[in-house]
Amino acid sequence: MEENVKLSKTLSGYYKTQVYADSISAYLLGMSLCLKFVGPKRIYMGTDYAQEVGNWEHAADFVTDLGLLEENTNDILGGNVPRIFKIRLVQIRF
Repeated sequence: MEENVKLSKTLSGYYKTQVYADSISAYLLGMSLCLKFVGPKRIYMGTDYAQEVGNWEHAADFVTDLGLLEENTNDILGGNVPRIFKIRLVQIRF
């Protein structure tokens, strides 16, 4: 490991600008701490966990229970995804 590497930011500074968190958590405190650290614009509804963890309705309720502003709740529940992944959502009407 390189010991004399000069970084332009602290390690936490890189984390805050280069890592996105999913919203699937079993603990309200853990999710609250994540929110304080990275903010609501860097969290999205989803998970990288390969096993079933509860259900999506419970996960959405969990985000709502955080008591955020409506805009921040909506961002986490889906609004951040197009921006984070640089995709355009298309509404399909039947």
